[in-house]
Amino acid sequence: MDASILHAATEDFANYWSEVTVGDLSSPVPGTAGDIGDLYCATLAAYRLATASIAGSAPRRWHAH
Repeated sequence: MDASILHAATEDFANYWSEVTVGDLSSPVPGTAGDIGDLYCATLAAYRLATASIAGSAPRRWHAH
C-alpha cells in the first residue's frame, strides 16, 4: 500500500494546526454553531476513524475535553 498521500495529508494537517493558538480555539467558525476548538476535535475524530479503518481495527474510545 502506498501511504504517501496519507502521509502528505497528515503533514499538511499538522502544519496547519501547529499555527493555532489557545486563544484561537474559542473563535467562531463561520456558518456553523461551533468554534475552532470544536472543529479541531471533530477533525481529530475523523482522522482517528480513518486511521483505524486503514489499519483494519476499531478506534479505542476517546473523549475530547
